[in-house]
Amino acid sequence: MINTKRFFLGLGLAALTLGAGPCPGRVTGGGILGGLNGRDTIAVTGDSCGATTKGEFEYVAHVSEVKMHGDVVGVTQCVATGVDQNGNLITTCPQCQALSTLLNPSGQTFGLGAADFEVDVSYRSTNPAFPGNGQALACVSDNGQGSKSTGPDVAFVQVVSGPFAGYTNFGDVQGNIQHHKCKSGNSF
Repeated sequence: MINTKRFFLGLGLAALTLGAGPCPGRVTGGGILGGLNGRDTIAVTGDSCGATTKGEFEYVAHVSEVKMHGDVVGVTQCVATGVDQNGNLITTCPQCQALSTLLNPSGQTFGLGAADFEVDVSYRSTNPAFPGNGQALACVSDNGQGSKSTGPDVAFVQVVSGPFAGYTNFGDVQGNIQHHKCKSGNSF
């Protein structure tokens, strides 16, 4: 059950964004993802502010075979769009919301942060022992810098298809994830 503050926050955000589709956004950064599957290296540059989405994604799992480089094919800045009949928040990032609920059910609802992003990746394996291509999902949160930080930046990664299908990891990022406002000109 959702608490009252979150319910009214969701309703307020829903009123502001009702009818809004995926929100364009820009996100950069990376670092060490200290998750359940070890200390992995993650780097992302994604931009959907213009007519086309662009960016790159790099991921290296230091205790497994997962090593990939990819093109960012989708970037959505997550916002709340409403509340369902069970009191659950609905966001513009349903894949990340579901992944964070599955992997970290007691954590903050993904999509409530001021700078949560869903990044879709088309990757190729950089591990010669596991060649091939596939799709991955990265969910990243910029939780601020310095004294304005609300907590550590966070990332969730799920490999959907290809040689590393089924791999997941999540945790705090020792490094920096940063969101950037879309500006006229619309790119990096």
